[in-house]
Amino acid sequence: GLSCSECLQTEGACGWCVYDKKCSALSSTCRNETDWYNALEMCPVLLRSSKRPDGKYTQPADIKRDLQLSTANLPQEIDGYSYVCRVNRSNGDHIDLPATYNNPYSLTCSVQPNELSLPADAQESSRLSIVWKGPGSLVHILDEISLVIYECSKLAHGCSSCLGANIHTDFTCGWCVSTTSSCQVNESCASGAFATVSIQCPSPSITGVSPLAGPLSGGTNLTITGTDLGVQASDILVVTVGGVECVVIDHGYVAGVQLMCMTGESSVEIRNALIIVSVMKSDGSIVSAASSSFSYLQPTIVSV
Repeated sequence: GLSCSECLQTEGACGWCVYDKKCSALSSTCRNETDWYNALEMCPVLLRSSKRPDGKYTQPADIKRDLQLSTANLPQEIDGYSYVCRVNRSNGDHIDLPATYNNPYSLTCSVQPNELSLPADAQESSRLSIVWKGPGSLVHILDEISLVIYECSKLAHGCSSCLGANIHTDFTCGWCVSTTSSCQVNESCASGAFATVSIQCPSPSITGVSPLAGPLSGGTNLTITGTDLGVQASDILVVTVGGVECVVIDHGYVAGVQLMCMTGESSVEIRNALIIVSVMKSDGSIVSAASSSFSYLQPTIVSV
């Protein structure tokens, strides 16, 4: 049958019987006349998440954690009627999760360990539906929205990159400090040492620079890789090469592990120039990483 919104936008339809899952021109044909919705603003709606710019909900994989949904106009559960949260996976499968009706504005989906697993990918975009089940075979999808299932351990391999995975995503990853430290959600961190802010992460280090040389005139796009190079691009305060500023290129930043900058002009040749990356931590302190691996060279003509 048609959903509430589909019904009310159908020519000639006057209302929707919420407990009967049907369009009806007369409220008297509904189970209860008060359960007849005749305006779009009365229809049940699954609202966008306020925690992400794109409005998607998020849920960590393989974890027991309730998923709280914001709704509007959800009809109250009565005898014979109940809610289910249905997750439609990208591979075509679906799983029905128990749902608890809190009030017209809130529904809780109960997720048990291993119900939402990610065999390979670090994250998956699925569809989340509110299913309204009634007597007999009455099943109706009230509304649906996007759900991102994620697995922290596959998203990052260092403390700062782990925390960076949470930026604008509503993920809840943290760095679980143990003999085999890794990116996890708090429920999975057996050691109890769970880093959630960058001051708890190790100091930055530089592990690679490319290219290794450039002209005195500057303009070389330098890629610097390493560990704990900030959680977001704004954490990189300044980069210098041989005392000359290297202007950070925001789009070349990868949380914790990579940054890009454009070299400035040097007045003299500098071989094995010292690269210094200054990083701001969450408490406002500044730490630096250094490496002598880039050279400012004067181009030489060797033949004509």
